[in-house]
Parts: sequence; C-alpha cells; structure tokens
Amino acid sequence: MSDSNITITSGNVKYTDLQRAIADITGGILTEAGVALDAAKEETALWATQELRAASIAHGWRNYYKGWTYTAEGGKVKTYKVHNKSHYQLTHLLEKGHRIITKDGRDTGKRAPAFPHIAPVNDEVPDVITKKFEEQLML
Repeated sequence: MSDSNITITSGNVKYTDLQRAIADITGGILTEAGVALDAAKEETALWATQELRAASIAHGWRNYYKGWTYTAEGGKVKTYKVHNKSHYQLTHLLEKGHRIITKDGRDTGKRAPAFPHIAPVNDEVPDVITKKFEEQLML
C-alpha cells in the first residue's frame, strides 16, 4: 500500500507539490541573497576606492588619487577589481618603498619609505562586504 500523499497541518498535499513549494521558497531566498551579494560587492569596491583616494589625498599625492577606480569583471557572477588606472606603476613602489635612483641612473644607496595604503584597505574588505551584505538583506 503505497501512499503518495503526506499530511501537513493545512491538509493533504502531494509530495511533488511540497517539493515545488520548497523549491519556490528556497529559490526566492537564493535569488534575493545573490542580488544582495552583488550589490554588497559593488558597494565594497566603491568603499575601497574612496578609502584609497582619501589616503592618497592625505599624503598629498594629488594626481595619484584621481586614478583610483573599480571595474566589474565577469559575466553573470561579477567580481570587482579596484585599481589605479592612471598611475598603476606607482602602487607597488609606494606600498613597499623603493631604492632612490638619480636621473642619470646611479643608485644613491637610500630608500624611499614605504607607505602601506593598499594593504590596510584590503584587510578591511571582508568585514566591510559582510556588513554591506547584511544591510542589503535587511532592505
């Protein structure tokens, strides 16, 4: 005696109907979470760009700060890349420091100090994206 019906408090529901209802509910939740995550990723990229610009301005690097931007990459699942589009050559030199070379190519034996401005922002990204994701889910 095989019974394809299950009983729940609202009455008899066929198993396939229950499956479809669960899929609809969970699918909706997953869709909302996906939209919230996409928005949180873009907001975090914008936040990181603004933080890097502010750090650059604070140190008087007027032309360098203007180059900070972010771009979306990928198709359906986007990733965001924060970068300096106009002075990308300077990012590593400023972040890590570098040897000082004269215009005629001689090494002075001195080093320019490092200014770690990218690493601190990068370290905060997981916390920021989590916060922004939670904010998006509350909307």
